[in-house]
Amino acid sequence: MGKFILKRLLLMIPTLWIILTIVFVLMRVVPGSPAVGMLQDMGVELTVENVEALEEELGLNDPIVVQYVRYIKDVVTGNWGTSYYDGNPVIQNILNVMEPTLMYGWTYFVIHMLTAIPVGVICAVKRNSLLDYSLTFGSLILMVIPGFCLSLLGVYFLAFKLGWFPALGYTYIAKGGFWNALYCVLLPALMTGLGGVAGLARHTRSAMLDVLNQDYIRTARAKGLPERMIYYKHALKNTISVTGSMVIGSFVGAVGGASITEKVFNIRGMGRLALDSLTRRDYPQETAIVLFTAFIGLATNLINDIVYKLVDPRIEYE
Repeated sequence: MGKFILKRLLLMIPTLWIILTIVFVLMRVVPGSPAVGMLQDMGVELTVENVEALEEELGLNDPIVVQYVRYIKDVVTGNWGTSYYDGNPVIQNILNVMEPTLMYGWTYFVIHMLTAIPVGVICAVKRNSLLDYSLTFGSLILMVIPGFCLSLLGVYFLAFKLGWFPALGYTYIAKGGFWNALYCVLLPALMTGLGGVAGLARHTRSAMLDVLNQDYIRTARAKGLPERMIYYKHALKNTISVTGSMVIGSFVGAVGGASITEKVFNIRGMGRLALDSLTRRDYPQETAIVLFTAFIGLATNLINDIVYKLVDPRIEYE
């Protein structure tokens, strides 16, 4: 197991380097200069001379290769820089808004795990029944409706009309407690997760049907084992091993794609911070957010691989 984990950790190094390089290039090719926005915020006259002077101070006039080497060196040494706009360390800004995004991501993940897999298994067990057709048809509808549309519908009906959930904002755990914070992200996680739940349920149904056609399932039936034991002890275990990566990936997807959700529900999280930083061309802050999210994704995938290795020791990386 130690050798397996070491291989996976070594594979993360080139992955992070590629991500760093792509982010660096993309931030430099985006039209606009951070100096323009900074001068406007400071109330300084927007002239060519002032813009060039500020760019020189920020090191943006250096050759692109020099900027890249300096950027990689700073990241490796742990100096991720300071924000162009508030002067705070970019890591501190991320930590200040990390809680609502992670809370939303975990809630999104739990909803997927507790709903999608049971629905998919039920559809497979009751295949070609009215229940199967109804759930499959409902899944298709939810999959084609954009998540932000469902979010707006949820805000209008469940928050404003019925008052079941808070419509906007987030209350931090330190201020309102864990359950109050969970209550704030439950509606965003539920409405944005419906499409993903539908897709995962359909995938689980297909995987379950494929497992039920395996020889060992027919052997179990020939031995006279009860259908319930066949479904939930033998078939479900192998189905979850197939769909587990999708369930775990839902957390990474929720964290990485939280900007629209946080915008709709007026939650100040990492997604909103990333969107604002991109708009203001805040290079250090934006690259730090992308890198931090990449770390979360790679760490989650590492945990996923370790779990698979424990379930099936035959798994190896060549």
